[in-house]
Amino acid sequence: ESRDSSGHFREDAEFHLSEFREASLIKSLWQLSSTLIGFFVLWTLVWFSLRSSFYVATVLLVPLAAGFLLRLFVLAHDCGHGSFFRSKRANSIVGSLLGVLTFTPYHRWRKHHAIHHATNGDLDRRGSGDVHMLTVREYAQLSPRQQFAYRVHRHPLVLFGIGPLIYFVVLQRFVWEPREWKVERRSVHGTNLGIAAVIAAMCWWVGPTMFLAVELPIVALAS
Repeated sequence: ESRDSSGHFREDAEFHLSEFREASLIKSLWQLSSTLIGFFVLWTLVWFSLRSSFYVATVLLVPLAAGFLLRLFVLAHDCGHGSFFRSKRANSIVGSLLGVLTFTPYHRWRKHHAIHHATNGDLDRRGSGDVHMLTVREYAQLSPRQQFAYRVHRHPLVLFGIGPLIYFVVLQRFVWEPREWKVERRSVHGTNLGIAAVIAAMCWWVGPTMFLAVELPIVALAS
């Protein structure tokens, strides 16, 4: 860097970013462990606040826990891009495990997300990893009932409210991919088994009612 005539620093023409082009194992492990620990601690604190009927604390803690769950999804996203670890296998294992906590089949999501990056903005290749979108002409050709359904789907209360929760918790439990997508289809079933095991363990620990009281608002807000 050097100073310009006004005394401010200006960047040289070449600014080296090479140290950020490769995954750092230490940084990745730190981000993963700190986020996992933070999420589990906050989840437990939400549980204690409900048990103690300290609802003010519950209201304050739920958004924090949801933020940490969202962060786990971000880390799984980076695994999907192959950028979190240098090892493809490590990205796959960690992404799959995080998929259980985020209710997202990792391998299925990774493929759809890759297609989304390759086709984003291309109206002739819509449908993977995006929000359903029609042109004005396509919308005008719909029946009144279909237009109403389209507008309801895109209403903020649905698009940013109940819709994401239904998508992550319910719709992602089902397989709709072609049979040729064997890895992606297995990912759905494997994630479902993992989710079932976690739910069973948590219900045994805190009880089904308390588990839903803690998990549902966190997942809804994070979604």
